[in-house]
Amino acid sequence: MDYAARIWGLIIGAYIFIISGMIMNGNLIWTDKLQQLEAAQTRVITFDAS
Repeated sequence: MDYAARIWGLIIGAYIFIISGMIMNGNLIWTDKLQQLEAAQTRVITFDAS
């Protein structure tokens, strides 16, 4: 039982590590899409070339 618990700990730890790394790098697409959509809706595009 200790062996199985250790394997599950490694799997869950690796998963959390990968997800947190993706969040830090901004590559987590399925949560980042909503933020990009909100930013695109509130973005004001100006063509002032000054």
